[in-house]
Amino acid sequence: MRRPAKRALYAAFLVGLLLLAGGTPLLWRWASFPSAIWTGEGSRLALLTSLEGRIDPGVPGRYTARLPLLPWFQAASRPVTVHVMPPLEVVPGGESVGVMLRAKGAVVQSLASFPDSPARAAGIRPGDVILAAGGRRLEGIGDLVRAVEGAGKAGRPLPLEIQRGPAVLTLEARPAKLDGQYRLGVWVRDSAAGVGTVTFYDPATGTVAALGHRVSDERGDPYPMRDGKFVTALVSGIQPSRQGEPGEKMGVFLDVQHPLAAIEANTAYGVFGRLAGRPPAKPAVPVAWEDQVHPGPAEMLTVVQGLRPEAFRVEIERVIHSDQPSARSFVLRVTDPRLLQATGGIVQGMSGSPVLQDGRLVGAVTHVFVRDPTRGYGVFAQWMLEQGGLVHGDEERSMVS
Repeated sequence: MRRPAKRALYAAFLVGLLLLAGGTPLLWRWASFPSAIWTGEGSRLALLTSLEGRIDPGVPGRYTARLPLLPWFQAASRPVTVHVMPPLEVVPGGESVGVMLRAKGAVVQSLASFPDSPARAAGIRPGDVILAAGGRRLEGIGDLVRAVEGAGKAGRPLPLEIQRGPAVLTLEARPAKLDGQYRLGVWVRDSAAGVGTVTFYDPATGTVAALGHRVSDERGDPYPMRDGKFVTALVSGIQPSRQGEPGEKMGVFLDVQHPLAAIEANTAYGVFGRLAGRPPAKPAVPVAWEDQVHPGPAEMLTVVQGLRPEAFRVEIERVIHSDQPSARSFVLRVTDPRLLQATGGIVQGMSGSPVLQDGRLVGAVTHVFVRDPTRGYGVFAQWMLEQGGLVHGDEERSMVS
């Protein structure tokens, strides 16, 4: 029998012994361990104790190692990429902000129900974005109204440029007169606004990050943003969360004509903008990389009244390691009696609230558990930094001997 075949047989034999000896949990942990992990320079590599001494945690870079099933049996092992990241500091947020977005056209919310609807006949669907009408780009709903009225009075069809997902289509609709006005038979909007929370500021680049997830339309698709802005939001009240009914912050937008930042990107892991001025005068903290996050006490910064963020106690219950970025990186539970009394747990408008542990920025709150609003998901700060273009690919390194 050839040597590789013998090794495979030996590995299968040992796996069988593990299963017989009650080693199923060990085998499952080994098989489900992510193929890539991020850690900070100088970290003790808490998740990779079996690789201790095989990489140099003091030298940033990308290392390739192998994770053995058992420390004394290297034949049964699987590759793991370890990203050792250099130190990075940001200023934690916690401030409530108004998130105001303008669409790059007119977003179709729904179709009117009247008979012979021109939109239905033309093949327009909810979620479509009308980019141009009659050969002219739309700056807002008013442009669409004027184009429909002009085509209707002239008795001619109206060519429409439609974005549907990644595709751009050309459709044609003939406006119909109803109640003295020419109509397409669509309900549209050209803007979106809501209350969110700042996660961090990067003083080096002037970047501000908020929400921890993207702004989506009613169907869950990315909102087709043309531009936008963050403005100061004063929290005037709280609708507390209850089981099955997530609450919300009630905010008032202040000084809309002088925004805090111009929004530049609406991404899967946060909305990013460029500060108009200087960040708040608060100390910067280190970023916690994935390997440095662990179950245990932490704190969340958010506003429950007025303008000032406060720190509230939370517990990180579970850390979810994944090969790919995810907005569900960890599960947290609100434990602070003051916050539970004021809000019932996590409410809408807390998205983006920074979570700190051991003096580091872990990430941001992203979702609430509807059946238990004291608990929710958070996203790792590293995924927000990557989406914001603040961290880049690391250099490949060799394992130390």
